[in-house]
Amino acid sequence: MKKTTPTSFFNTLWPNVRAVAVACGILLAASTQAQLPDTATEPTVKAGQQTSNTTATAEEPDATKESKTDEWWNWDSDWEGKGPHGVRREAVVSIRQNAELKADDWAETVVAIGGSSTALGRVREAVVAIAGDVTIDNYADEAVAVLGDITVRSGARMHGELVAVGGNVTIKKGAKTHGDITAVGGKVFIEDGAIVEGRVHEIDLGAIGFPRLNWLRGWFTHCFLLMRPLAPQVGWVWVIAIGLLAFYFVVGALFPRPVLACVNELTRRPATTFFMGVLTKLLFLPILIILGATGIGLFVVPFILAALVIVAIVGKVGLLQFIGLKIGRHSSVEALHHPLIGLLIGAIIITLLYLVPFVGILTLAMAGIWGLGGAVVAAFGGMRREAAEKAALRKAAAPPSSPSGGQPGAGQPASAESANPPAGAGQGTVPPVAVPSALPTSITDELAYPRAGFWERMGAAFLDMVIVGVVGGLTHVAPLGLLVAVAYFAGMWAWKQTTIGGIVVGLKVVRIDGRPFTFVTAIVRALAAIFSVIVFFFGFIWIGWDVEKQGWHDKIAGTVVVRLPRGVPLVCF
Repeated sequence: MKKTTPTSFFNTLWPNVRAVAVACGILLAASTQAQLPDTATEPTVKAGQQTSNTTATAEEPDATKESKTDEWWNWDSDWEGKGPHGVRREAVVSIRQNAELKADDWAETVVAIGGSSTALGRVREAVVAIAGDVTIDNYADEAVAVLGDITVRSGARMHGELVAVGGNVTIKKGAKTHGDITAVGGKVFIEDGAIVEGRVHEIDLGAIGFPRLNWLRGWFTHCFLLMRPLAPQVGWVWVIAIGLLAFYFVVGALFPRPVLACVNELTRRPATTFFMGVLTKLLFLPILIILGATGIGLFVVPFILAALVIVAIVGKVGLLQFIGLKIGRHSSVEALHHPLIGLLIGAIIITLLYLVPFVGILTLAMAGIWGLGGAVVAAFGGMRREAAEKAALRKAAAPPSSPSGGQPGAGQPASAESANPPAGAGQGTVPPVAVPSALPTSITDELAYPRAGFWERMGAAFLDMVIVGVVGGLTHVAPLGLLVAVAYFAGMWAWKQTTIGGIVVGLKVVRIDGRPFTFVTAIVRALAAIFSVIVFFFGFIWIGWDVEKQGWHDKIAGTVVVRLPRGVPLVCF
């Protein structure tokens, strides 16, 4: 059986690493070709040429003066012909520490992940450092540094390419390189007396809006490799963590009811909420794919994404409060029972877990799933309670049943008035006229109808967006889709106080002050709906937990959406 060695493992990994680094350079070079000046040099750097504000004054190499050591070396023959030497290694690999090849040792490759690579001896293939620097002091074929710098010291010889992503490349005096040199997000510095026979490429990410990538180096070493979201050595992740905590406090203070609903579900059904979060994660992507495949479902995808983000945020806040209140209940201090204090305690506990290697990334995943499941279960529970309340209201508002035709039933005595009609009956007097039961409803009657819920309104909006999309596609006014949508909704609201989708679902828009619905109100509501959309659909998500089921555009225009009972006409010309 063949034994797996570090060399065989890295020989499989290295082509992928090199391909990724070179691909990054090529793609970024293509994207910045129209914005950046061409910095590729001629095949040989001659006297007086400028490269990265550094003058390379090396003379053209003279083939008659070049010694045999300047020629590329043969691995096996040079090793056998060399005198006393060190160890011939297959690979030098280090993780989260520096990798160094001694001066008398030879190696196939030198790799450091989360550290720097230094090659004082000869390297047959490549010297690689991820989140670290590369230093070449002898012979090597290629060098790659991701989030680090490359330095080729005096007397060193490089046969292949040099690629630095997020770092600089420095060629010292007396060094010689045969291949191309690429610096993505960095500079290439060539000192006087250095010989560069390949082309030099500098790709400045700042010209296309990308910052320097040095800030990722500490995160990769201390967070990514240790599988934890936070680390004491990386300052900028703490800025993000504190900002998120402040945002969670704002959500907890402004929306206590939905957060408390999540806390109650997490308390009552912890296992159910967790598995609901797992199920939501598993089904989310397939549902989006199915909706996208239908074409029409693409109109719903933004609403689903926005709803998932809002639900995940509320669920995370609810989970932090749940953890903090669980601990606070064991204390007699009344302040620890406050929801926001519980949120702070839960955030401190989760933060401490985030600092533990491997446990941190596991805690991050578990907290996200559990909080999402709690919010989803709370949302479904709220919809079930809302449906039960509406059914009870409809049952209470139903008129008592009467005998058919208004005639006394069998065995029922006729009333006194029917038995003894008033004097003059049948002598030219007008008999009483029966009042029809289905008269047009007044505005005050409309306000008495139940408010339309979130999903009902989203269903009507989906039908309307399909209509607007079809009309826009047929009339070739897709670039003016926003104006077409505003005109459609404002026109339908001003005309019939509803839309085609609202007619199908049975919804109507009315003013909460009882006044007639005017065209100005329709325009204000349509423009305010744009604001509800651009804030990540938060203005529409607000309908789900508002007492009056109003979105932000409803509150701005002073309107509510009611659900009319069956039989009440919405289209009357």
